Amino acid sequence: MTEELTTEARNLVLKSVGGSGFDTLAECRTHQYLKSATRDIQGLVPTENSFQLHLKRAMLSALVMKNAHSQVPQLPEPDTMGWKWNAENVLEPITSTSPQYPGNAEKLTSCGCAASKCKGRCKCKAAGIPCTIYCGCRAKVDSCARLQEQLNDESYETEMGEEDEHEADFDEDDTDDESDSDEEDEDDEEDTNDDTTADEDGSDSDEGLSDLYSDSEQSTSDENT
Repeated sequence: MTEELTTEARNLVLKSVGGSGFDTLAECRTHQYLKSATRDIQGLVPTENSFQLHLKRAMLSALVMKNAHSQVPQLPEPDTMGWKWNAENVLEPITSTSPQYPGNAEKLTSCGCAASKCKGRCKCKAAGIPCTIYCGCRAKVDSCARLQEQLNDESYETEMGEEDEHEADFDEDDTDDESDSDEEDEDDEEDTNDDTTADEDGSDSDEGLSDLYSDSEQSTSDENT
């Protein structure tokens, strides 16, 4: 079963329930739940997990019919295609391997801050928990002041982090410049030492020539005498 086939099947399910504007079953399921007056999960589009299992069973059925002409068809094992063996050794469909909704959903605290936008006496704020889609604010930025404050704080922390990184880069550049300056000073000092050594060597050479010249004059004088 390819990813392309899975995507086409998912889009078909979404279109059949009027959810062609959604990209995932989870988004469509959430939208249906919030729009439902009774909040009955039985009428919602299936979860992604249930959809995948159903698609496997449909694929197995298609393979059985496609190989109906064969006396010994090569088919995958049913327990790998969305089925399971029960205690009576009879196949039964696996409807889901994950919960239809969070296990603690019935115990969740929810606020009714639809008009106040969680600026007043919010039950979720008093309990120290974030707002969710079960709340009156639906945990949306434009209807929940708490969520707006959280996003503003995260944005501020991000900006501060970027400034710290910029300062660190600036300090590193200064350190590199100082290191380069020190290296240039060392090179200049070495050049100065080389010049000094050359001057000393030149002075010694001049003294040697002067002595040689003096000896030559003395020898000439002795000969004349």
